[in-house]
Amino acid sequence: MTRPWSRRSRALVASLGASAIGLLLLHACRDRPTAPIAPRAVPIAPAAQTSTTVISPSGDTYLNIDAANYATDTLLNLYTWPDDTVANAIVMKFDLSSIPAGATLSSATLHLYLAASDPSPDPTYTVTVHQIVNFNPDVTTATGYTYDGVNGWTPTGCCPYNIPLAQADISLPVDTKDVDKTVGFKQWDVTALVQGWLSDPSTNFGLLVNSDRSKLRDRWRFFSSSEDPVASHRPYLTVVTETGTPGAPGTVTDLAVETSSDNSVTLGFTEVDDGTGHAATYHIRYALNPMGWGWGSATVVTQGSCSAPLAGTAIGAHKSCTVAGLAAGTTYDFQMVAYRGTIDQDATFGELSNVATGTTTSGNPEAVVGRWSAVFPEPFVAVHLHLLPNGKVLSFGFEGDPQVWDLATGTFTAIPAPSLLFCAGHDFLPDGRLLVAGGHLSDDHGLPNTNVFDPTTNSWQVGPPMARGRWYPTNTTLPDGEMLTIGGRDESGTVVTVPEVWNGSGWRQLTTASVELPYYPRMFVAPDGRVFYAGEEPQSRYLDVTGTGSWTNGPVRQYTPWREYGSAVMYEPGKILYVGGGNPPTNTAEIIDLNQPNPSWAYTGSMAFARRQMNATLLPTGDVLVTGGTSGSGFNNPVGAVHAAELWSPATGTWRTLASNAVTRIYHSTTLLLPDARVLHTGSGDWGGPQPEERSYEIFSPPYLFRGARPSITGATPSDVAYGRTLFVETPDGAGIAKVTFIRLSSVTHAADMGQRLVPLSFTPVSGGVSVVIPTSPTTAPPGPYMLFLVNGNGVPSVGRIMKLR
Repeated sequence: MTRPWSRRSRALVASLGASAIGLLLLHACRDRPTAPIAPRAVPIAPAAQTSTTVISPSGDTYLNIDAANYATDTLLNLYTWPDDTVANAIVMKFDLSSIPAGATLSSATLHLYLAASDPSPDPTYTVTVHQIVNFNPDVTTATGYTYDGVNGWTPTGCCPYNIPLAQADISLPVDTKDVDKTVGFKQWDVTALVQGWLSDPSTNFGLLVNSDRSKLRDRWRFFSSSEDPVASHRPYLTVVTETGTPGAPGTVTDLAVETSSDNSVTLGFTEVDDGTGHAATYHIRYALNPMGWGWGSATVVTQGSCSAPLAGTAIGAHKSCTVAGLAAGTTYDFQMVAYRGTIDQDATFGELSNVATGTTTSGNPEAVVGRWSAVFPEPFVAVHLHLLPNGKVLSFGFEGDPQVWDLATGTFTAIPAPSLLFCAGHDFLPDGRLLVAGGHLSDDHGLPNTNVFDPTTNSWQVGPPMARGRWYPTNTTLPDGEMLTIGGRDESGTVVTVPEVWNGSGWRQLTTASVELPYYPRMFVAPDGRVFYAGEEPQSRYLDVTGTGSWTNGPVRQYTPWREYGSAVMYEPGKILYVGGGNPPTNTAEIIDLNQPNPSWAYTGSMAFARRQMNATLLPTGDVLVTGGTSGSGFNNPVGAVHAAELWSPATGTWRTLASNAVTRIYHSTTLLLPDARVLHTGSGDWGGPQPEERSYEIFSPPYLFRGARPSITGATPSDVAYGRTLFVETPDGAGIAKVTFIRLSSVTHAADMGQRLVPLSFTPVSGGVSVVIPTSPTTAPPGPYMLFLVNGNGVPSVGRIMKLR
């Protein structure tokens, strides 16, 4: 335990400001037992000198779907096989020994000369650059099968004839470019990749330039190699560096508590530069929450892997470490600082990080991983699942009648439907009724039927039919209360390209918005009122439903293969997470913020398990729960079934692995959030495939239900609430409420929830409760039924109250 700073020292911090913190931290560290030297001022650095180094490859080749080596070819070939698979990949290596010693990297750019392109009308071809990992290839002998002519790349089912083509031995893309057909040099930003090589030369296995997996037909781009007889066309790398006195170390801004146990917490953060182009060293302290006396009085970490000094690994890498020796059931604040040098002698410090708060558990592992219930019987396979405004659950599938499940009694009540609703689209109308569009005529053939379920009477109402049948469409409630239906196949099995909009009494076609979309497109109302198509294909789009409709292209996702049977959620207004999907399945996830002037997709943390046929569910805390699915290749491979749930935090962009359920739930599984903040997990099967039909359900209690008392809502809440209203919510726990969330009721099938979206609500603690501001805009919160949750400072939610926003 270090001794507190004096009041005079704290006053000095305030007067000197952030620029002097490195000097002051050195003074604080003099409380350690070792005898330090006196702190010293840092001289003003002279201006840095910039230099550019041009580096030719030490070797290059391309991998083909054969056992040949192409290191002596004059062209480096990228090619997409007709069935949407990689058939060529370029491998290049660079010797960085010519980079000036002690230089700080500013940028690194890869230059490839485009020599030839396919003759198709497609204007662009997406080319990605990746770091090679796992194996250090010999470019003079490497083939599509082997990295050195003898030893194989990691097996993968990505490519024709199951040839690996190094696809399992590469990082996520470090840069992506849409390459047109104009002959000449094209550039990729490989700064992060080169920085990693400079920080740890043992990782320099070269880079791989990948073919475009999103193309469905023969497409290619050929680039000049180092063997090109025209020397000016050969590939090269430009590296811009600065030399001079090092700058200040960076500042960690995303310190977060990732997991906790009875006596420890795991911290995570993104590593920063120490001012010389290398990863910094880190010093971490903690104190009981809140850290009232500040850094100077906090305890230096001496137990666990966070113990000082904590050595860095690579700039920009995610680093985790553990603080041990903590008390059980206690809330702590954690803070850190990056530095270079020796902390008691010649250290140069960056600024203090953000403060992260976490609570250790109290002998209860369920507070970390949650708990699954026993397996309970269900009348049929619940392929379609909906939380009704009365708190009951409606489900239907291929066999049997739709069922209404009363959670309070555990009973199921059959409510026969006017037609077979299997493989229809659905979402809630503003008045809380469920509109179901389409249905099952036969496989790949849809009905044009319109059916509306009224939960107040437990009855179905038949509406006017659509212009075309739809099998696998998506329904989306629009800001004005109308309902968009899009995608699917009609009575003849033809893809329906023209969307339709329900106005309360009939349908209108968006005749100028014709586009062919895959089954169950992932659609979301965007902040500007348009409808955003997030996938499954990599090209996102905006649909304007005014008039007869129109489409505008949006950004292309980072993960260029299709994310079929992955899940997408709007976890805050305008912010979308798309996770998993693909064949073979991926563990990657991407996010986009549609509130930005020029939104773009960016990778967030990856799951521990690759998945498709999974479900993603929004929780009252704002986190996203992923359940079920399979990691196996193919449409629906039960061999690769994933039982462990995972939890994504928007605050940190990281995933935690939670408890595992008992039953394999893959294709036709469904999941939704219940009003008591537990999660219903059901379905799987019901199609004649290799998996059994699962007529059962399980309920997951997330970790937050084991972290102390729940806040309560004690007074009545309205069944209907208007936009812009201020709502008083009676609770004895108002002073401890940390957030209030609005979650739209789920309407789920085929890894897609057409209903759910989360809206954080502004609130103020008042006498006897909290005053909550309902959103003013239907583009932020489209009309329909929502659950309102109070969440306390320990991340524990209340039981939700259901109300219709309109």
